[in-house]
Amino acid sequence: MWTFYFADLSHTISAGESVPLRELAESFERVAEPGAGARDLVIDRIIPVHGLHRFESALKQAANIQLRDVLNHKDYRSWPQIYTAFEVRHLVEHRDGKVDNGFRERLRAVWSNSSWGVRESLQHLKKIAVEEEDVIQTYTAMLEATGLFTEAVLRWSSHRLDEQAPHE
Repeated sequence: MWTFYFADLSHTISAGESVPLRELAESFERVAEPGAGARDLVIDRIIPVHGLHRFESALKQAANIQLRDVLNHKDYRSWPQIYTAFEVRHLVEHRDGKVDNGFRERLRAVWSNSSWGVRESLQHLKKIAVEEEDVIQTYTAMLEATGLFTEAVLRWSSHRLDEQAPHE
């Protein structure tokens, strides 16, 4: 999305970036063929490598797509399952699965609609466990999310192309 619509989306870059990415991106618009390497550098800084919250924010800012709404369209448990899985992965990787107050706060609103929340109370949880059911539910939610997300981006892209088409 960012690669194809780079010139159109460059104005959505937050002006508060530590590197003046907005100015760099906007300067590419003035050049007939921007260097792919420089463009890719900017895109790499905009689209986070990990962190669903950062990705959701970047997507909302650039395309006005609210990821959680798209994912919950068919099943209200999709976003909670995927968001919880991302947070669990982070907790396992960085804190050996030991639950802290930040984890509880980030998941308070979605926990009960995830496979983990069906099994355990978040309030008294000390260490996270990942069971087979969690993996199956996350896989199922992500498989469904892929199609829903693709449809949302295609709708957005189609709308952008319609706006750019010459009108008679």
